[in-house]
Amino acid sequence: MAINNYRQFTTTRTAVLAGAWTPVIIPVGALDGTITLEDATATFRVTANNTFGLAEGVPVSATGSYIFPGTASTAITVYVNPSVNTVAVIQSQI
Repeated sequence: MAINNYRQFTTTRTAVLAGAWTPVIIPVGALDGTITLEDATATFRVTANNTFGLAEGVPVSATGSYIFPGTASTAITVYVNPSVNTVAVIQSQI
């Protein structure tokens, strides 16, 4: 007898502003949480510390995404700073 385990995908959207660190949440239980932007021409930076300068953090190129590998045992707050005002899309498997 085969045992099949299917995961549910979740998507959340958060408005993010250029020139500011905007918090986004990777939910509890998220597997491989991925952050992308709706505006595919925009670049962005990601950090876990919103006191960093706006030129710091991990840079992500246009059409790119940032993946948090593994499973989140608690909700994880990260901060996104895009090059233009847009919406951050967070997708994960639960």
